[in-house]
Amino acid sequence: MAPQIWLLRHGDAEPHGARDDASRRLTARGEEQARAAGAALSRLELGLGSALVSPRVRARETARLACAPLGLEPEVHEPLSAGFTREDALAALAGAGADARLLLVVTSPTSPSFSTTSRAPGPT
Repeated sequence: MAPQIWLLRHGDAEPHGARDDASRRLTARGEEQARAAGAALSRLELGLGSALVSPRVRARETARLACAPLGLEPEVHEPLSAGFTREDALAALAGAGADARLLLVVTSPTSPSFSTTSRAPGPT
């Protein structure tokens, strides 16, 4: 099977200006959203093998709650903090193995530098 990257954006967070952006925490609603996302991913039985998470607090809190039902321990991955590129994604995927299913917990999944149409190199 081809390697896969699954993106999960953080749950509802404190408003901008509540504290510096990197330190913004999840709200109670965001915590529930993260738990629901983890439960939904678990029901899909994707066989996710690892989870990389942005070092931003709201992403780490989302990852902790969402990864619990998946049996995964999220690993902080600095490049996910800002400017995560296609090349960063391919490098993370390559490090995870040939048939990897990788969960990325991020704050900005719509970064212009990360194309959702990108393919990992390999057989078509």
